[in-house]
Amino acid sequence: THHDCQSKHIVYKITCNLCKEFYIGETSRTAHDRFSEHRRAANSNRPRSYPNYALAAHYIDCHLNIQADIIFDILETSIYNTVKRKVTEAYFINILKPKINNREELDKLKGFLVQ
Repeated sequence: THHDCQSKHIVYKITCNLCKEFYIGETSRTAHDRFSEHRRAANSNRPRSYPNYALAAHYIDCHLNIQADIIFDILETSIYNTVKRKVTEAYFINILKPKINNREELDKLKGFLVQ
């Protein structure tokens, strides 16, 4: 299927072109809005400005002062139910084992799924 930057209710993958590590996430908002947030966070070099952004931490830890070079891929779209979107995100994290997703994020997902 064709996905574009206006797709909503998605599970996505962001790949760092500098090292090929990646991040899995989900949003109900447009792909464009979420990708723009991730790009701003990765380029910020200010961890306190984006304390919950694993991608920002990755760029600070691994590529400090280097312009973010990231690719945004939509893995699934039209998942309108939040629980189903979170489960789909957890599924892709479990299968693909992204290194950029942080431990706190993963624990929060597990807690969400257990409830």
